Formats: sequence, structure tokens, C-alpha cells
Amino acid sequence: MAPASSQQEAHWLIQMTNRRRRVAMVLYGSLPFDTRVKREARALASAGYEVTVYDTDWLMREVNNLQGIRRVSVTKVPIRRRASKTHLLRFWIAAIRALLSRRGQIDIVHAHDLTGLPPAVLLKIVSPRTRLVYDSHELFPEAALDKVSKVAYLAFLVLELLCGLFVDRVITVGPLIASVLQRRIHAPTEVVMNVPDVHGIRERLKAVPTCQPTEIHRPVRIAYSGNVLLYRGYEELVSAAEILKQNSPGRYEFWIIGGGPFLERLQAIVKERGLEEMFVFTGQVSFEELISKTAQCDLAVGLYGKIRNNNLAVPNKLFEYMMLGIPMIFTRLTQSLPILQRVGAVVVSNPIISEELAEAIRTLSEDTELRRKISEKSQELVRSRFNWGRESEKLLRVYRGLE
Repeated sequence: MAPASSQQEAHWLIQMTNRRRRVAMVLYGSLPFDTRVKREARALASAGYEVTVYDTDWLMREVNNLQGIRRVSVTKVPIRRRASKTHLLRFWIAAIRALLSRRGQIDIVHAHDLTGLPPAVLLKIVSPRTRLVYDSHELFPEAALDKVSKVAYLAFLVLELLCGLFVDRVITVGPLIASVLQRRIHAPTEVVMNVPDVHGIRERLKAVPTCQPTEIHRPVRIAYSGNVLLYRGYEELVSAAEILKQNSPGRYEFWIIGGGPFLERLQAIVKERGLEEMFVFTGQVSFEELISKTAQCDLAVGLYGKIRNNNLAVPNKLFEYMMLGIPMIFTRLTQSLPILQRVGAVVVSNPIISEELAEAIRTLSEDTELRRKISEKSQELVRSRFNWGRESEKLLRVYRGLE
């Protein structure tokens, strides 16, 4: 007669093969507004996994288009207080309680960023059979070093090293970040880039909206879409707008598409400079609204500052602009530069010089042929290489390796 432990193990294996694998994603953020997490959750749900996302309620109008995915908001966090250590600790406690209440019903816990990792690790300790995936959207300790202090960097680095001892697989957004994480966490690592889910967008909107570069006979619309955050060049953009107003009044219109912690301050700067008539602020919108409004513009900017994570990864904003075929101006970033050069986008210096940016906007808006070439090359590269159809296979490969 087989020992009791062997019988239990055999029974557990039979159960695992006869049902769908259950995934718990931990996200210190809000699922409706996190494009990467939505893409991954949808891909896993489509592949037969049962996906539950444990996230936060941002106390905002949230559009939930999440068929096949269960969402549990374990705590409420105003978006402007997201950086609060108190709110992060409250999220950890609430997420730990929610996960432990279902500890016998979770096969894989998927932690998004270091802010989602501690609750996942505690579940792994209590339930060792649970497999742990660490999905690092950026190098969090380095972000703390650039934006907070060396003390914060060391604290988060120690946290990542300790939590990394329990990680079974690592997913991240680019090869340079992967190389850093591989030195910290001794687990197989896969790069899953932040590229658009063209097929999914087409299903939800019937068609992917695209920019049609033609000669412009009205005010030129310049889009900057996404979260309005520090280190995204907004102050320099306002200064460039001031220069353009002096030289060509009424010719340019800046569309800030999205919300975020820096939005109110940006609106105040625009008002202080007397540039309200040049700026359109949409506030927080769904991803579908964001891409639709961006495609209505004539060109777009991505003014990411010269900090570590910006240089080590390709911003998802670049891929979104490429998908829409919108001619773009982007700051010089290490990992992004080869792609920018390949599509012929306009690259400006980093740190940003407002006069150079203003001239780049003026020149690109007046060169219809250049805008057309950037648009065509960008869309072709998304179709052939930088698309979610290719990248989602890497995600599923990670999950198949856990079975």
C-alpha cells in the first residue's frame, strides 16, 4: 500500500490535470488602466487559465471591459496618493488576506512589479506548491534611486533580493533590464515586450484607428498620450509651445491625452504661462479612447527623461505611436534609439532643449513626405515584429514551463 503522502500527491496531480489552472495576479494599480496587465490577463484567459486580478480601486470612473477575467479590488487608493508608503502597506495587508483566504485554490501567483511581490511571496511560503511569477515592468530599486533617495534604493533592493529567493520565473520588458534581474534573481527569465495587442484592439473597436499624414490646413495637433508623470518632459513641452506661439500664433494645438499625478501641476503651469488656448486636456480615459484620440492628431511626442529605466527599456508609448502610424518626435534613449532610427522618427536631445523641440515640431509638421514615411515604416514594423501575437507566445511559454 502506498504511503499516505504519496496518495495525497497522486490525488493532487489528478486534480491538476482535470481542471483549469488558477492564476492570481497581484497589481498595486488599477486593472482597467494598466494596459500590460490587461493584455497578459486576456492572453492567459484565452489560453484556458482562470485569472483573478487583485488590484486597487482608484476612486475614478473605470471602464471594465474584462470578459473572462475576475477582478478583486482589495483596497481603495486615490491615484494622487499611489506613491504613499502607507497606502502601499495597506495594499500589501489587504492583498495578503485576500490571497491567503484562497490559498488552496491558487496554482500560480503572478506579481506585477516589486509593489506586488511581497503578498505573492507570503502566499508561496504558506502554500509551497503555488508557483510564483515575478513580472518586473521596470527596475523598481533604480526608479527609487532616480526619484526618491539612495536609502529608498537600498531598501527596495534588499526587498527584491529577499523576495527573489522564492520566485520560480521572471518576466520583464527588455533585454537590458533582464540582464540586471538575472544577476539578482536566480530563476529563468523571459522578455515580454510592451507591444500593442493589435488583434484585440481590432476586435473591440472593429478597426485600429490610424493617422493619415496629409498636408495640414488647420491648427497642427500634437499628441502626448499616457500617464502624466514627472520625468516625461512636460515642462519643456510647455516652453516649446511658448516659442511656437511667439513665431506662429494659432498654428499649434497640444493634446494631453490621459491623467496622472502630474496633471494638475501641468495645467497650472499652462495657465501661468497664458497658454490655455493651445492645450487640450482630456483627463483619464480608457485605452480605447486614448488610441482613438491620439490617432486624430497629426504628430506625437514622447519626451522621456534620461533616467535609468527609460534608457533600459522601450516605452510602450513608442509602440503605441507606431501602431497608430502617427509621426513622432522622441527623446534619445539607449534601448529605443535603434527602433526610432529604423522608422525614421525625429530624435531630440536628452536632456530636452525646448528650442530644439519647438523646431522639430515645426519642421515635422511642415514635411508631409517625412510624416508619411514614418507612418508607413512604423506600421509595417508593428505588423512584422513588434506585436502582441508574437510576445504573448513568450508569456504562454513561461506558463507552460510551470506545469
